[in-house]
Amino acid sequence: MGTRELLTYLEKLEIGLSSFSYEELGVVEAGELKKSFEMFKFGLESKVFGISEMRQLENIYKKVGIQSVDTRKAEGYDKSKFLKLMAALEGTSLTEEQLQIINDLKVMMKIEQDGFPRNTGEAPNQVSRDFEFIEKSLKAGFASQNIDLKPVLEDCMGQMELLEELVRMFKLNILEFIGSAKTNLMCENFNALELTCQKIMPSLRMMQTTGLLEVTQQISRLCKTDQDIKHLSFLYDQFLKEYPNVQEQIDFEMELFRTM
Repeated sequence: MGTRELLTYLEKLEIGLSSFSYEELGVVEAGELKKSFEMFKFGLESKVFGISEMRQLENIYKKVGIQSVDTRKAEGYDKSKFLKLMAALEGTSLTEEQLQIINDLKVMMKIEQDGFPRNTGEAPNQVSRDFEFIEKSLKAGFASQNIDLKPVLEDCMGQMELLEELVRMFKLNILEFIGSAKTNLMCENFNALELTCQKIMPSLRMMQTTGLLEVTQQISRLCKTDQDIKHLSFLYDQFLKEYPNVQEQIDFEMELFRTM
């Protein structure tokens, strides 16, 4: 199982944890379980994507007013307390689905401890083929992405002032897309989300950001067809994770032009 697939599955577990009622656990125990789970998830994300990238994403979240649950310190994650809570849960009257969630969480903790083995018989249920296909496609797009602003500068007739204005507008459009798409996802407004994607696509084409363009195209297609909120949220997260790399490439290109 790939590292990003691992986090995708973790999101499903997070949804499943809500099936435990406060009456079964008690308010304090349920709160501790929720906090421990969030720290566990943040620890995984930090290992997969790196602390620096997570901080870059936090800056983007702040700019568009999105509250992230990952602002806490990963050191707050107490494995022993988490295991104790899961053991207590197993001693209660659980449904088959709830018991499966507990077992999967144990496997997830072992996977984190052992360093993300890609092939193991202990892996949780296989992530859907749709997610696998989407991730493979996106990885190919991100890997082949090579931003070259020379054609854009030529369109600006060699005037750096015009290019800098285009880049500034591009960044503003991206931030607008991030905020608008987040709102439409939360409201499950698929028509508005599709229009938001159509609006940002010309800017992505202009800057030759093929990876981000592929993400928005897939979001647009899903809005017209399946309207699967989990797939859409997954794609949106991929956009957020890739944009800092794109911005870094664009800034590097601009610095090269300024020194020429």
